[in-house]
Amino acid sequence: MEFLYSVAVDMFPARKVPDWISKHPAIMDRDIKKVFPSFGLSNFKEKINLPVSEIGHGVNTDFVIKALYDIAKQVKQANIVVDIEISTFYRNEIHKLDSKIEREINRQLLEVEPLSQEYKALSNKAWDPEKYLEPRVKHLKEYGKELSDLLTNFFMSINPSKDLDNNAISDCIRQQPDGTVKFILTDTIILGNKNIGIPGENLPRVYGKIKSLVDKFLADIGSASRLMPLDQITAVKNFNSENIPVNKDGMHIVFSATGKDGAWDLATMSMRGISSCQKWNSEFGEDGKTNLNSCLIGSIASNYVGIIYLTSGSDYKDLGAKMVKRCVVRFGIDMSKPKKERKPVIILDKMYSQHSPAIAQAFINALQSKTSLQVIDFSNEQTSNNALQIALPYEEIPRVFSPSPTNDNLEEPYGLTSYQDTDFPTNNKKVRQRDGTHKELDG
Repeated sequence: MEFLYSVAVDMFPARKVPDWISKHPAIMDRDIKKVFPSFGLSNFKEKINLPVSEIGHGVNTDFVIKALYDIAKQVKQANIVVDIEISTFYRNEIHKLDSKIEREINRQLLEVEPLSQEYKALSNKAWDPEKYLEPRVKHLKEYGKELSDLLTNFFMSINPSKDLDNNAISDCIRQQPDGTVKFILTDTIILGNKNIGIPGENLPRVYGKIKSLVDKFLADIGSASRLMPLDQITAVKNFNSENIPVNKDGMHIVFSATGKDGAWDLATMSMRGISSCQKWNSEFGEDGKTNLNSCLIGSIASNYVGIIYLTSGSDYKDLGAKMVKRCVVRFGIDMSKPKKERKPVIILDKMYSQHSPAIAQAFINALQSKTSLQVIDFSNEQTSNNALQIALPYEEIPRVFSPSPTNDNLEEPYGLTSYQDTDFPTNNKKVRQRDGTHKELDG
C-alpha cells in the first residue's frame, strides 16, 4: 500500500500552498493511506484519442459564456450611454439658442407696428429651434441615432440566448481545431450604408472597430464616457487565460491519489482551470475557516479520495498542467446487496466543469482497465438518485472537528470530510464528543 508523506513540507516540495492547508493538523500529523493501489489503481497517465469537439473547452463552458455575456453587457451599456449623451448634447445645444432666438424675435418685433395683428402673431409664434442649429449639430444628432441602432443590432447579434433546458447558447462561439474557442460575428453590422462587420469576422476585431466609432463620437459631443476595452473586461481576461490550446502532445487522462502528485492534484483541483467552492480563495470562505474550505483538506487527508482529470498538458499559472475536465474518485461499498455479499466499488463523482458523456466514459474505461472493482458513474447529476445504494467508509480524521449543526453537545467531522456533490451516506454514524468518547446517532 502506498503512503502520502505525513509532513506537509515533503508533501508539497517547492510548491507554495496556503498555510491553512500545509500546516493543518490533518496534513501534518497524519499518515494518509490511500486504498486505491491495493485495488490496482496506482497513479497513472494515459493519452486519450477523442475529437477536439469532445475534449476542447466546449462552446457552453462557463468561462466562455461569461465572457460573451460581459462583452454584450458592455455593448448594451454603451448603447444606453450614447442615447443619454446625444440627448444631453442636443438639449444643451438648444439651450444655447435661447438668447439667439430671443434676439431674433425682438428684431422682428421692432419692424412692425406695436399692438398690431402682425405684432401679436410674432409674439405668439412657435419658433422652431432646428432652424437655428448648426449643420454640425444636426449631423451629430443623426449620426448618434445611427450609432445607437448599430449598438442595438450588435448587442442582439452577440448576446447569448437560452435553449429549452435554460442553457446559454450562441452561434457566435465556435470550436477551433486546437481545442480553443473563438468568437465570430454571425450577422452584418451596418452604420448608415457602410458595413462595419460581416458574418464570420472575428468578433473582438469588430468590437474594436465599434469602440473607435463610439469613442470618437462621444469625444465629438464633449462626453468623457468611453466604451471599455476588451482587455479590461474581467471575464474576457479570464477567458484569455483559460482558452489554452491543446498541447502538441495531445490530451491525457491522469488519475492521481497517492504520493506528492496525489496531494498536489487534490489540493489544486479548483486552481488549474476549473473553478469551484474548493478553490483556495473561495467566496464560500477563506483561510480554511469554513466547512467548504476545510472539505479540501478532507479530500487530501481522506484514505478514500482520489482524482481523475483530462489535461491539455499546457502549464496553468505555474500550478501544473491545466485541468479541462475532472471528477473526484471515491472508494465506496455497494449496499444494494445483502450484507455478506456487499463489495467495494470505485465511484466517479460529479464532473467539472459541465458533464461530457464521452469524457465520462473515457474516465470509466481508464479506471476499469486497471481495477477489478466495478466503476460506478455518478459524474452526471441526474444519476444522484441512486446514491443511497452506495455507502462511503467511515473514517475519523484526528484533531479536526466542527460543531454539529443539530446538537452543540456533539462534534462531527463534517467540515473535514471531502466535499460531496453526490450525497452518499456513510456506513457508520458514530460521532465523537468533546470528551473523546463516541456516540451512535439514531438512524
